[in-house]
Amino acid sequence: MKKFKIFSALALSTLALTTGAFLTACGGVADGMYTENGLIFKVENQSVYITGAEEGATEVTIPAEFRDLTVYAIEEEAFKDSTVTKISFEEKDYRLFSIGVHAFNNSAVKEIINLPANVTMGDKVLSGLKNLEKITVYGTGEYYIENGNLIKDDTDLFTNEEIKILVLAPANMQPTANFDNGTYTITGVDEVYDYAFDSNRFITDIIIEEDVKRIESYAFQNVTLNSITIKNTDRFDIFIDGTAFDAHKDLKIYVPATTDYEMNSWLGNTNYLQSHNWLIHPESCTRDDMHMHGLRNTLADGTIWGYDYSLNDEGTMANIKINSSTSAMQSYPDYMR
Repeated sequence: MKKFKIFSALALSTLALTTGAFLTACGGVADGMYTENGLIFKVENQSVYITGAEEGATEVTIPAEFRDLTVYAIEEEAFKDSTVTKISFEEKDYRLFSIGVHAFNNSAVKEIINLPANVTMGDKVLSGLKNLEKITVYGTGEYYIENGNLIKDDTDLFTNEEIKILVLAPANMQPTANFDNGTYTITGVDEVYDYAFDSNRFITDIIIEEDVKRIESYAFQNVTLNSITIKNTDRFDIFIDGTAFDAHKDLKIYVPATTDYEMNSWLGNTNYLQSHNWLIHPESCTRDDMHMHGLRNTLADGTIWGYDYSLNDEGTMANIKINSSTSAMQSYPDYMR
């Protein structure tokens, strides 16, 4: 029995060596991990994936091929916390190439050069690029650069209409258009993508023009905004995710309301700025003191988080006043500290 086990082990070892030699002789590469030119590659069934960078690497180039095999992806969190400052792609066609979730999160990356225009990227792929100063695109596809920002042409899943999405504005690059003394006007796009302005260092106020229809979750994560001004008078024509902005007690959200009814509608519509009623003001409001204009979906008189409120004469909504606050602000919800 021992002889049989020894023979089996030797046979398997010989088979493995023979297989590796056969793959090499035929131009193939054995499965495993490889390090080359500052990158870590994983070969699996003759497909190649980039899993990270060597320790201390600062500039790397993502090849379209590795030892004559196609490179298919940068894997999830591949460059997370990496010291790499510049990532370049070759000026070639990257076939079926994709980038995984949080691939560059909290990295030192300042430049992404020649990102393939036909790359496949899902949610959160470009989040955490807090040091990014520049991004360029190569080739023909859905992605391109406009005013320094990464843009994507897509199709709306519900209407089947073509839409233009602002995917990423480099956090460490001052906007080159629609920007004046800290105020950035979002216009010329239909949608602002998740994490598009994550950790932006230049923007302090934003204006959302009427042509913008959607602001996705965490679009302005890690950005302390002074004000948000919404220009679209049709509250059913724009969707702003409740997590799109970092809420804080000094943030003011201005909406185009000129009557109590309009103001009440902005506060009462759960598709907009959920839980941020304490921050919402009519666009004409010029008060600098701490005040509020109403509460959303209030069902009875009482106190919530230190605010006193009462129902209107119809007994259906909280009392809303355009020119004065419903009550003084005495304390704040946790998210407003």
